[in-house]
Amino acid sequence: MIYAIAEKIAIKIKQLNEEETTSVPVMKYALIGIISICSTTFLTILIAFLTDKLYSTIITMIAYVILRTLSGGFHFKSATGCILFSVTNFVVIQFIPMNDTSMWIATAISGLLVLLYAPSDLKGKTRIPELLFPYLKIISLIVILSNVFFQSTIVSLAFFSQSLTLLPWLNILKKEVINNET
Repeated sequence: MIYAIAEKIAIKIKQLNEEETTSVPVMKYALIGIISICSTTFLTILIAFLTDKLYSTIITMIAYVILRTLSGGFHFKSATGCILFSVTNFVVIQFIPMNDTSMWIATAISGLLVLLYAPSDLKGKTRIPELLFPYLKIISLIVILSNVFFQSTIVSLAFFSQSLTLLPWLNILKKEVINNET
């Protein structure tokens, strides 16, 4: 559905100004990203507002996106899958009870996963030059360790959730699913 909407918008933009616009496939690709981000943000904020968890959900989204940008991780095959996972993830985190001990454990596991697997699946999906990829592991670890100062259970869960997407078996599973479909 998102792909069809993006394509219709891209075609309409091209028809309105053929000379000064890029190709339809390039616009479609960009529009899929914009629609996905806007849909995820809108749905997450709507649910957060309805569940009276707006502030903590926004903190979750910011923490998750910062680490995701730096460390990479699993990418769903479809934009719809990504939206559904992200919205569910951001909302469910708000309802997971944690104490200080579990916060420290989640932070430690997140740091370990980043050290072992970051950056993951960023090639061709980021504007960060590949030359900087080796530094992303250390920067990601510093971001996770910043929670030592914040001591936020919500931030630790956001980092933990994102660090789980670095696990290599997720990409192996995705490749097996794609191979079985062809």
